[in-house]
Amino acid sequence: MVFSSIIFLSIFFPTVFVINLLLPLRTSSFFLLFASLLMYAWGEPVYILLLICCILLNYFIALSMARLKNRKRLLIIAVVINIAQLALFKYTDFIIGSLNTFFGASIPLPGIAMPIGISFFTFQALSYVIDVYRNDCKPQRSLASFALYISFFPQLIAGPIVKYHEIESYLKDRTIKLTGAVDGMSRFTVGLAKKTLIANVLAGVVDDLYNLGGDALNAPLAWLAAFGYALQIYFDFSGYSDMAIGMSTMFGFRIPDNFRHPYASASIREFWRRWHISLSSWFRDYLYIPLGGNRRGKWRTLLNRLIVFFLTGLWHGASWNFVLWGLGHGALAALESLGLMPADRLKGRWRWAGVVYTFISVSCLFVLFRADSLPEASSMLGAMFSGGLIMSKAQRIILADALTPYAAIILIIAVIASFAAPTKLITRLGQHGRQAEIIHMALTLAVLVLCMVSLIAQTNNPFIYFRF
Repeated sequence: MVFSSIIFLSIFFPTVFVINLLLPLRTSSFFLLFASLLMYAWGEPVYILLLICCILLNYFIALSMARLKNRKRLLIIAVVINIAQLALFKYTDFIIGSLNTFFGASIPLPGIAMPIGISFFTFQALSYVIDVYRNDCKPQRSLASFALYISFFPQLIAGPIVKYHEIESYLKDRTIKLTGAVDGMSRFTVGLAKKTLIANVLAGVVDDLYNLGGDALNAPLAWLAAFGYALQIYFDFSGYSDMAIGMSTMFGFRIPDNFRHPYASASIREFWRRWHISLSSWFRDYLYIPLGGNRRGKWRTLLNRLIVFFLTGLWHGASWNFVLWGLGHGALAALESLGLMPADRLKGRWRWAGVVYTFISVSCLFVLFRADSLPEASSMLGAMFSGGLIMSKAQRIILADALTPYAAIILIIAVIASFAAPTKLITRLGQHGRQAEIIHMALTLAVLVLCMVSLIAQTNNPFIYFRF
């Protein structure tokens, strides 16, 4: 059951929200836990047992840390089991396939199905156990509260990855106010609009071009596919994050933002301070800093960053495409830190040059993210840089079929909405008294209805990050 489905929007979410309003806090936590497990079981009835085992394992290990002296051994056990679980379900086929390729072996692939959201809830559980080990937080005594922290349905499937200390106070005490519910509903609707009105439309353009393959495309068409996908994945994933944050607010929880207009960045390093912030901060706190961060000299700092970006790519998917995608970002970030690409030093009126460089770099690397294989990525990149500028009659027909007038308008809106100005304008309009609030609520309702109508007409597209 995905957020952008009619059954979720018209039945599941409204029912859970209304019932939760009527319940006291303690009962509310149990009810939200039940609803979260029910939603996960809806899509993954078998793997609900895996989620429960993950909850129990990390709950009891964290409790044991408070009682036993050998805390480090318990931490190692927790890390090994959590990573082994993730590796088994996500990377077994990738490892065996790579061994077959490199050594000419013919080991059969087991074809283990990957549980939805395993990368997210595993990292969330790991952050909790590590924080307890570091004494950054105390272990949660209530199993139900801890289980709710791991499985809370708004952010269970595709994040944001919430650290325990960011949500601990809301597990103990939270209130649902009218203003909070209205703000949450507005944020949720913005996210739904990003997904249904922008990302899904761009997906049609991108899919049409990628399905043809790089050999059939010239440079303008290939660049359209690359830029289109960069915008599609941003509105798809930031849309999910907005919906998760909005729903959490409606239930009395406040979780951090996951995106801050990343395509306004003037460097790759700035991009990663704005893109998928919860993952970036996770790797910073639990890998980069423990490796030494930037405290052990320039070359060790570069190595630490490359390790982080390598694992960031691997976290996203069990494929060499994702590994190279991560290393590509790491290489550009390393060049910037060495001063060989001084994009982030461009200030004032020249900042736009850094923004253009960053967007083009990110779009090129996202070809690795979108392509199903390295040969397909190579074909698309080849078309982008050597596919010719003049369109044949067949290619003009391809462009007309893929980029309809409606899709072209959505593409322009996507470019504008990628920057902070529209958000700031909406915020300012909402600060102009009661009348502005009423208009804002009316617009939210109108956009929500428009999204529902759009969903009825569309084939349901799951969020891109559901794969991870």
